[in-house]
Amino acid sequence: MTVSEALLSDAATRLLRHAPGTDWWPGQPWTVAISAILVQQTTWQQAARAVSRLGDAALDPDRLRELAPGELGARIRCSGFWRRKARSIADLAATWPELNTCPFPGRRQRLLEIAGIGPETADAICCYAFDDPVLVVDAMTARLTSRLTGQPVSVRSYDALQEQWSNALDAPNNRAFRLLHAAIVEHARNICTARTPRCTGCHLHAICAHGNPSRTIASH
Repeated sequence: MTVSEALLSDAATRLLRHAPGTDWWPGQPWTVAISAILVQQTTWQQAARAVSRLGDAALDPDRLRELAPGELGARIRCSGFWRRKARSIADLAATWPELNTCPFPGRRQRLLEIAGIGPETADAICCYAFDDPVLVVDAMTARLTSRLTGQPVSVRSYDALQEQWSNALDAPNNRAFRLLHAAIVEHARNICTARTPRCTGCHLHAICAHGNPSRTIASH
């Protein structure tokens, strides 16, 4: 195990001790899936408004397919980038029966073929709608990793970032991936914030290069 692998393994253990007690994103798989698209480049509050405005179409892909394209766009306009999101959701609805029978990781690949669905959104749908064993990583994961290691890390290196944190778990499975994702996001929102991280009292402080500049960790 390399230095950085051991560091992330230690960090994952510490984060999981403070993980939220319940899973994120409860709800019907279809609702979870469209929420993953609607929340792109907006807030959860705006995404939730769009879901509410969809009514029964947010609960049933068959109902959504009955909406005219203009009606679908009008209902989700509050989420921003509504034209692109409407196309993605319509394509997702058309593909939904196939996704329900396609095993992982083929399901992930099929999702990535839908315009407007990138790795983060595809993994969110796989993990939370289909209970697939995959970890969602995002810009907050990259920020935390960069501060822990003292090395620049970008979410653009999505696959590498995902592999590093997935390997940090002793028992990688859907439940563990959900908890780790939730723990990282909560930590990044409340403690390791973008502009003024609250290093004092942070449960990662002892192993973090940002909190302890002398502990800068090599990336290999």
